[in-house]
Amino acid sequence: MAETYPGCRAIIREAYESRGLSEASIFVMTSSLSESTLSQYDITYKKWWDFCRIHTNSLLNPTTNNVIEFLNEQFEKGSSYSTLNTFRSALNILSPNKIEEKLINRFLKGVFRLRPVFPKYGFTWNPNPVLAYLSTLFPLQSLSLQALTYKLSSLLALCTAHRIQTLAKIKINNLAKFDNRIEVLIPELLKTSGPSREQPRLV
Repeated sequence: MAETYPGCRAIIREAYESRGLSEASIFVMTSSLSESTLSQYDITYKKWWDFCRIHTNSLLNPTTNNVIEFLNEQFEKGSSYSTLNTFRSALNILSPNKIEEKLINRFLKGVFRLRPVFPKYGFTWNPNPVLAYLSTLFPLQSLSLQALTYKLSSLLALCTAHRIQTLAKIKINNLAKFDNRIEVLIPELLKTSGPSREQPRLV
């Protein structure tokens, strides 16, 4: 191992190179990871790097026991169930050997029972106060462009229940106007995009 942590991309590249993959293949495979995922994995690999240095474990060839010990150490330091799941996903990329998922899942089930995590919101907010305020933004001709934008984006958020990221991707040239409706196409990649998933269409 090098003296200093080389970074997330360098570790992933080294892991793929150690398996004999070509540069072209590595480029395509690393492109499957979004910037937000790489940022999360960078945290994992920094902790994993330190763990391997202390325990003299193989950085790119972790055993199931290594992974469980690492996850347990992070659990004892306060990491949550969801954080440990991210750690597990990141380490799966590095290992050329099959990690025993049953053991990892059993460990994570224990984590959930010892430190349960539930949805932040168990109820739906009443939208009426927002709608009442938006109704005061009238007549439209007297509103500033900023106020019009706020009103439209708020109504879109309430009517479509899409993420803010989706609404931020709306472009005028992706609007389809019909006699009885307007459709908004979102062709760009989103957090929820996938090979078998249709892109959002706001109507």
